[in-house]
Amino acid sequence: MVDVVTTLLRGFVVGILIAAPVGPIGVLCIRRTLAGGRWIGFISGLGAATADALYGSIAGFGLAFLSGFLLQQQSWLRLIGGIFLLYLGIKTALARLAVRAAQVQDRGWLGAYSSTLFLTLTNPMTILSFAAIFAGLGLASRAGDYLGAGALVLGVFLGSACWWLTLSGLVSFLRNRMKPSGLTWVNRVSGMVILCFGVAALLGAYKPVEGNASQVVESRLSVPTLVASEGYTRADGTWKLSFPGDYGAHPDFQTEWWYYTGNLTDTQGRRFGYQLTFFRRALVPPQERSARLSKWGTDQAYLAHFAITDVRSDEHSAYERLSRGAAGLAGAEAKPFQVWLEDWRVEETAPSTYHLHASQAANQEEAGQSQAISLDLVLHDLTGPILQGNQGYSQKGPDPANASYYFSQPRLASQGTLQLGDQTFEVQGTSWMDHEFSTSALSPGQVGWDWFSIQLDDGSELMVFQIRRQDGSVDAFSSGKWIEPDGSTRQLERKDFEISVTHTWQSHQTNGVYPAGWTLRVPSLDLELEIRPVVADQEMNLTYQYWEGAVDVRGTRAGISASGVGYVELTGYAGSMAGQF
Repeated sequence: MVDVVTTLLRGFVVGILIAAPVGPIGVLCIRRTLAGGRWIGFISGLGAATADALYGSIAGFGLAFLSGFLLQQQSWLRLIGGIFLLYLGIKTALARLAVRAAQVQDRGWLGAYSSTLFLTLTNPMTILSFAAIFAGLGLASRAGDYLGAGALVLGVFLGSACWWLTLSGLVSFLRNRMKPSGLTWVNRVSGMVILCFGVAALLGAYKPVEGNASQVVESRLSVPTLVASEGYTRADGTWKLSFPGDYGAHPDFQTEWWYYTGNLTDTQGRRFGYQLTFFRRALVPPQERSARLSKWGTDQAYLAHFAITDVRSDEHSAYERLSRGAAGLAGAEAKPFQVWLEDWRVEETAPSTYHLHASQAANQEEAGQSQAISLDLVLHDLTGPILQGNQGYSQKGPDPANASYYFSQPRLASQGTLQLGDQTFEVQGTSWMDHEFSTSALSPGQVGWDWFSIQLDDGSELMVFQIRRQDGSVDAFSSGKWIEPDGSTRQLERKDFEISVTHTWQSHQTNGVYPAGWTLRVPSLDLELEIRPVVADQEMNLTYQYWEGAVDVRGTRAGISASGVGYVELTGYAGSMAGQF
C-alpha cells in the first residue's frame, strides 16, 4: 500500500512537470480565464490533463505498439494541430474581451474541454516526455504492475489538474485588477503567441528532429514494454558464427550487446573494476523497414552503460547514454571492428588489439557524480573468440528459438589510464568481452539470470549462468563453459555445476535483495570456488535495474589452491526481466 501511495505522489509530481511549461495550451487557458472567468480556464486545463493522462497511460503501461504508431504519425498530427492553432490564434486576436466574466453555457464548457484535449493529443512527443521523466524518477519498470501503473496515471492526472486549477485561480485574481484596455491587449498578444505556436507546429511537421538527436530514441527506449518479437530473425541454431563478420551488428535480430568488463590495479596495487556495455535494439522487423530520407532516420536504437568500481573508496559509479543508430551517433561495424555511442567506443586498432575509451564529465547537480571520470585502455586478445553453448548457439528454454548466438573473448590483457577527478592512475589487468545477439532469449516463467565470468591466475577461465524461474527454481537450460589455458574447452550443462548463495545484500535504492557471495562447484573438474564482491553496492540503477560488479575468487582445483578475479551480473532481483530480453 505504501508503494502505491508513493507511486501516486510521484505521478502527481510528473503531472505538474508536464503541465507547468507555458506553451500554446497554457496561453490558451490564460486567455480563456481572462475572457470567461476561472472555471472556463480550469475546464480548458482539464482537457489537457486528460490528454496527459492518456499519454501517461501509454508510457506507464508500456504500450510500445501504440506509442510507436503515434510517433510515426506525428507529422500529420502536428499539421492538424498547427492549422487548429492558426485558427484559434486569429480568432483570439480579433475577439473582444468582456470586462466581466461571461456566463458560459454547457456547450461552452464542452468546447473548452474538447479543444484543449484535441490540441494536446496532436503532440505525441508528450509520450516521450513522460517516458524520460518516468525513467529519471525511477518509475520505468511498470510492465505487468497494473496497480502501480494505474496509481501512476491517476497521479499524473491529479497533478496536471491541480496545476491548471492553480493557474486559472491566479489569472482570475489578476483579471479583476486589470483595466479593459489591458485585457484587450492581452487578447491581441495571446492571439499572436498562439499564431506563432501554430506556425512552429506547421514547420515542425516537415522538419526532421534535430538538436539533441538522441532525445527521441532515448525517451522511446525508456518506455518499459513487453515488445513483440514477431518478424525478427530468431536464434534457431542454423547460424554459423564466422569472424571477423560476426564481431559487428546483426540488425535483423531484435537485441544485441557487446559487454566489456574488467579488473584493474594501479602501480600501487589500488583495485578498480569497470564495465562498458553497448546494447542494440531493433525498432521494427526487417520486412517493415523503409528507406529514410533524413540522416537522422533509423530503425536501430543504442543504449550504453559505463561503470567504475573504486575498491579503496568503496564506491561504484554508473552512467547511461542512449542514441539512435544514425548520423554517426551510434553503431557497430565488423571490418575493422568498432562499436560506439557518441564518444564511448571500442575499436580495433591492429589484429587482436583494441582501444577502449569512455568518459563522463563532472556534474555537481547529479547525485553520486561529483568528479569527471575517464577510462582509456588498450586491450590485447590472448585467446581469440570462444564459442559459448553448442558452437555459439546458446539455448535458454524449451523452444529452440528461445536462444542466442553467443561468443566471448575471455582474456583481454588490459593496460591504460583511469582518471577520477584530478587523479590519474596507470592501470593494468584483464578484461572479458561477451557478444550476444538474439530475438527472444527468455521463456515464459523465467525472470532473470545470474552470470559469472571468472579468470583464474593459472590462465584458465570459466563462464556459467543460471536462469532463475518465477517459482525460485533454477532452469534446466542454464549452462557454462570451462576454458583451459591452452584454449581447449568443455561444455557444462545444468547438472555439471552447483551455485549456492552464502551472503545477500539489499539495495537502498530499489529494495532489491541480491546475492552477495557464492560457492561455485564443478565436480567433474574437482573445482570449488568462493566468490565475493569487492564492493557490496555495484547496482546499476539505470533504465534497467541490475547488479553488475567485480568479484574476488578463491578456492581449490584438484586439491591445489586457486585464485583469480571475475565479474558477476544479476538480473531480475529489482524487477522481472520477462519480456525485456
